[in-house]
Amino acid sequence: MIVLFLMIMVLLSFFVGNYGLTYSLMSATLFYVAWKYNSLNVKIFAAFFFAYYFIPLPNISTYRGTITYKTLQIYTLMLLIGIFPLLFRIKKRHKIIKKRRIKISLLFKAIVSIHLFIVYVVLFYIYAKYGPVLLYQELRFQVPASLGYLVKSSIYIPLFIFFINREKTTLLTIFKYGILPLIPALFIGSRGTVILIVISVAMLLIMVKTELGESYSLKNSEIWNKYKKYVYSLGLTSLLILHLFYYTRRIFSNRLVSNLQIVKTYFNSNSYFFLLILPLYTSFRETIGIANSLIKSEVHNNVTNYPLFFSELITVLPGEQPAPGQIVGQIIGKKLEGGLTPNIMGGLYLDFGWYTIFGCVFFVLTIKYFYSKSFYNEYYKVLYVISITQFFHLFHRGFMKPEYLVSYAIILAYFLITRIKVNKIQRLDI
Repeated sequence: MIVLFLMIMVLLSFFVGNYGLTYSLMSATLFYVAWKYNSLNVKIFAAFFFAYYFIPLPNISTYRGTITYKTLQIYTLMLLIGIFPLLFRIKKRHKIIKKRRIKISLLFKAIVSIHLFIVYVVLFYIYAKYGPVLLYQELRFQVPASLGYLVKSSIYIPLFIFFINREKTTLLTIFKYGILPLIPALFIGSRGTVILIVISVAMLLIMVKTELGESYSLKNSEIWNKYKKYVYSLGLTSLLILHLFYYTRRIFSNRLVSNLQIVKTYFNSNSYFFLLILPLYTSFRETIGIANSLIKSEVHNNVTNYPLFFSELITVLPGEQPAPGQIVGQIIGKKLEGGLTPNIMGGLYLDFGWYTIFGCVFFVLTIKYFYSKSFYNEYYKVLYVISITQFFHLFHRGFMKPEYLVSYAIILAYFLITRIKVNKIQRLDI
């Protein structure tokens, strides 16, 4: 089997200790899995791991230093162990499973309207008190976390958009349930969470249009051929959001160097070509570079008596507890008020050292379970897409945060609303 051969070659490359060889073999392995495997779940995981491996690891710049072989080795092993359970399936005895659909009622639509009203009131309050956060994104660090969570609470509404009018999604439906819920989060500079919701919606489009009981096969799939243009459009929208926020953040900032200055300083070039790759490369390289600094200096947690990986969950309790990103910022050094994101590898390495290589597999197995249940249950479709994109955010950020738990609380609350039976509900088009 080709994928097993590639994995063995990656492991053998560790004995050679050549950075370029290990990087090339692992990149080829992840690319092959993303290209060859037909499972939607495997493709998404492999594509994400490939992008987060292939883009930031080449030492083509001095941005966040030079990645060492030790960092590359830990990172490679973590991704290999993480993706391995997805590549093989255990055949199970066929059994009849009850199919469950999400039914949207008038009560659900009314709750959404109230929810959006509250979110927009809070957004106007933030702009009135703190200023135009969208243009001057450093202002977001002054916004209390509770208000930020409240504004971002509406971003999960689009996950229900395809259950409202199943036959045809109207422009009014797209505006109310797709666009309006995302605007407030964008206006407080939360581009990452919005991008992940857009990706979630793109996945849901294929999953919801597939009949319950059938797998999400992309090869020779009529569903994929019919809707792939919409998936590509949502993917392009995500890239545009990323680029727009990256460039404008530096244009309107008095504390950050310009985009061209980054190219000149770190790439030793005046080429405008680097501006095209700058948002993705620097975003991914930032987290890998911070993790590399922690690993290279063998930094370990001597601040708290509990893992820093979970410490941000404790910051919501009374009293003052150090945020893990702030602790990393004090170690590495930072210019802005916010904390630093060391990627899941760096976040785990602080407490667990080499055991970090097992950091992804638990999340992968949990998400795989949701994926298998989603074939027959639309509630699990939503849980699957939010779980995998939340994992991607955690992977990038490096520390668990209360927002991940809040997202499930909001989604489960909307699940309960869909289960409430109301007499004499009239069918609406929006």
